[in-house]
Amino acid sequence: KTSTVYSDFFTVHTVAEDLWDGFGTKISPFLIKNAADLEALREAVAECRSMKDSYFQMTGNITLPAGWEPIGTLTEEGEANRVNQPNLLVYGGNGKYILPFSGIFDGGGNTLTIAEGGLPLFGYARDAAIKNLFIYGEQIDGCGLIENYEVDYGPSGIYQYNNVPECVKIDHVTIKSGSKILKSGFLGGYASGANTVTITNCTVQENVIIGYDKTMRDIGSFAGDFNGVIANSVSHAAVYGTSNVGGLVGGKGQSMGLCDFYNS
Repeated sequence: KTSTVYSDFFTVHTVAEDLWDGFGTKISPFLIKNAADLEALREAVAECRSMKDSYFQMTGNITLPAGWEPIGTLTEEGEANRVNQPNLLVYGGNGKYILPFSGIFDGGGNTLTIAEGGLPLFGYARDAAIKNLFIYGEQIDGCGLIENYEVDYGPSGIYQYNNVPECVKIDHVTIKSGSKILKSGFLGGYASGANTVTITNCTVQENVIIGYDKTMRDIGSFAGDFNGVIANSVSHAAVYGTSNVGGLVGGKGQSMGLCDFYNS
């Protein structure tokens, strides 16, 4: 004798293979050839497809269009928090309302140019990797790589010991000479001490200005409030701010958690 069990409804999201050339694997990554391919990635992530474990690779230099909206955003509930509760430090419900990018993005040694007055490539990242990328912006009105770094306990928004996602691994990413960035060079915000960032083999070249309007606090060449590791990296930038200003990072993000620097 058998019985029937009914579960709650669930949604299955699949990646449309015709969005990009390639298969999204390490051997055959999805190829990012132009800004339209990046826009397709942004829309896919906004539709709850984080692209976890999918590989992307730029095939040439790309310039983001004016008015670019970063990859990785908030749900409607998160945006409502931003509008209705502007004094909140974070809007994503500890991760519940975050739609992050979670793939592996390889710049292929190419340059991403951010339009004057524009925002960076990524908005939110979770368990992501970004590597082999040059960034240039005559005037970037945000951070240089990831705009938002905030408390993220995962899709449930509930803290689970030893199960908090890291934010991102950043390797061989360079901010090019002549760039001016309003906020921190790679990312800024305030996250859990367990939302670690790993920065390795990265460079901020000479004649880069971080904090160009000189009014920001918690600011550094790579990050403001920082949790994680920086290794084998260097900055030649001029960094301006009002308090908690650092050549590498502005300060420790939380009293608990990792904050180590090696050979930098």
